[in-house]
Amino acid sequence: MIIAFNRRDCLRQFLLAARIVYYGKITFFDMLKKQALDQQKR
Repeated sequence: MIIAFNRRDCLRQFLLAARIVYYGKITFFDMLKKQALDQQKR
């Protein structure tokens, strides 16, 4: 309901999030690798 109401705002937030993920891709993948290693340790 809220998403449909603020579709343009949602799109803008989505683009912002995509940009953050794009520029922080290396950090994001490092975080995933770290999580995987932590799970393997357990």
